Amino acid sequence: MHVLELPHEILAYAFECGVHGVGISFLYPLCLTCRSWKEIVQDTPQLWGIFDLSSKTSKTRLRRIPDQIARAKATSLWVSIDTGFQLHIDTDNSIVEQLLLLASNWVYADIPVS
Repeated sequence: MHVLELPHEILAYAFECGVHGVGISFLYPLCLTCRSWKEIVQDTPQLWGIFDLSSKTSKTRLRRIPDQIARAKATSLWVSIDTGFQLHIDTDNSIVEQLLLLASNWVYADIPVS
């Protein structure tokens, strides 16, 4: 069986494992692989519902989170915020607020309590 013959659900699950392991940046090269994979990435909201905010999260990445939230739609969300994540009230607070508004969709949360 060729990889392109696999059901889209299987590929979407494999892509989800990649996002959990590498981060959301895992999706962008997949979109360049072939039209079918790009469609799977674009049409699978749970791929976009994985949020990992850490001290290594770049400002560029933070600016893309509202788009990621929109792509996730009403799917289950995985939210992980590292204790080293420095919240800059003027720029990052709205991102955290948006995620908190979707707390009813969280199926996993790893957040600091302080």
